[in-house]
Amino acid sequence: MAVPASSAFQRLARTITVPATGATLSFWVERDTEPAFDFLLVEARVPGTDAWTTLPDVHGHTTQDTGFACPAWLALHPFLEHYQSATPDGCSPSGTTGQWWAASGAGSGPEQWEVDLAPYAGGQVEVSLSYVTDESVEAPGVVVDDVVVSTGQGSTSFEDDGDAWDGWVAAAAPDGSPPDAPRWFLGTVDDVAPAVGANVRAVLARQPEITAFLSELFGRYPFRASGAIVDDAELGFALETQTRSVYPSSIFEDPTFGAVIVVHELAHQWVGDKLTLARWQDIWLNEGFASYTEWLWLEHEGLLTAQEGFDLRASIPADSGFWDLPIGDPGPDGLFDGAVYERGAMTLHALRLQVGDDAFFAILRDWASQRPGHVTTPDFVALAERVSGQDLDAFFELWLHSGVKPDGLPDDPWGPPAGEAATRVSDGRHAERSPDIAPAGVPGPAHEVPRR
Repeated sequence: MAVPASSAFQRLARTITVPATGATLSFWVERDTEPAFDFLLVEARVPGTDAWTTLPDVHGHTTQDTGFACPAWLALHPFLEHYQSATPDGCSPSGTTGQWWAASGAGSGPEQWEVDLAPYAGGQVEVSLSYVTDESVEAPGVVVDDVVVSTGQGSTSFEDDGDAWDGWVAAAAPDGSPPDAPRWFLGTVDDVAPAVGANVRAVLARQPEITAFLSELFGRYPFRASGAIVDDAELGFALETQTRSVYPSSIFEDPTFGAVIVVHELAHQWVGDKLTLARWQDIWLNEGFASYTEWLWLEHEGLLTAQEGFDLRASIPADSGFWDLPIGDPGPDGLFDGAVYERGAMTLHALRLQVGDDAFFAILRDWASQRPGHVTTPDFVALAERVSGQDLDAFFELWLHSGVKPDGLPDDPWGPPAGEAATRVSDGRHAERSPDIAPAGVPGPAHEVPRR
């Protein structure tokens, strides 16, 4: 089994002699990995050569989706240039020596994989079951078992029978991996899949810390009680019920993601519960604000700066449907569209760049600290203009009502920020993840748990 770790590349390898008639390699997989950032792949090469490629699973568990491993995005690991390359349009699943086939995210349960070794018929092939991760986020990882080569050269349950590895080795990681990177190890599913209940307790124990963090932004917590309701029912969403937010237990499978959703719902105690909308068209005042606190929390945790979160979304092409919806009045069918969340947060960050940090955080605090009541977008615009001393009508018209990508946004998510006022804050680490943006620039929660 293999577990997530920073920039890790874990290989379980074996050399197989393939008869002239060909052969197949099959094995069972249980996986729960971070979508678009962590990948399970089957690598192959003729022993002693650098002619690496990846092999597809004939049952369709692998795809050519490069997610954020692509050199045009995060460039997850330098070795992956063997299988993928940057193009003017994004990324190609073809690299210097081979093709890209991989699986990411969680499986539906035990999966049987099977790969065809016919391209190596009549010779030898070195096969590696490889798990590539960008950063440890306490996702369970990958377990493989019952590996079978159709020629009878090997089958194994990795049991403690005196030959537990059965010809496989935990091979060294390729160049570019950290020196202390973990390797595949023997164990059981329980060794890498902590009980969700333990994650729930650990994340919810941070509620006082999260509330204190939000109080620094918004002022004193507006109610006398704070808690949570967690249900095993697959609700499909989390909900900011006043003083007792409701969460599906599945969001806590990844504690980092679970904490981000808790931040979002607790932020709604100020923006959504204390301050309620006078009209539904202003839904961005709830969801954009709560989503921006996610970015600020990730920066607080040292995972992703708010500027990097903004730049990542700003790189979405102008012809994407992400930019079409006028989030200042999305209509009944668009109230909970992913763009309301993501572009609402972008609007706040763009405002921060426009007016500067001092004025921006004063605006946030003044807005959320006002007496409970109904609010509108014109109310917020008036407050922002009063605090900043700037005329912001054109700014908000562009960001909330135009339905087009604002000019000047970067095409390269890690290139220079847009505008002279944009000053990147970085702790020297690459931007790792945003739990609320889908792979390949598609708006919406990557984990399919909408927030309300």
